[in-house]
Amino acid sequence: MRVGQSELDFAAVQSDLLSFAGDSDRIIDVEAARRVLEIAGSCDKSFRVGPGGHAGVFAGSRAPAEVWAPIADWLGTRSS
Repeated sequence: MRVGQSELDFAAVQSDLLSFAGDSDRIIDVEAARRVLEIAGSCDKSFRVGPGGHAGVFAGSRAPAEVWAPIADWLGTRSS
């Protein structure tokens, strides 16, 4: 993938990965968002679907309970 003058290599991503998609996102649908699991080089990869659209999945009224809390739990199990 090219971003400006740089080429990004998702296979080079080795860190743990948690990715979310919004169940009503009209910019990128859930199956397209899920493809990050196929192209990232990480061994520990997780994908979740949350309520909301492209921004609403993280900023909507249900985000604290249904997205932020699972993120905190996911990070907590990987923190030392």
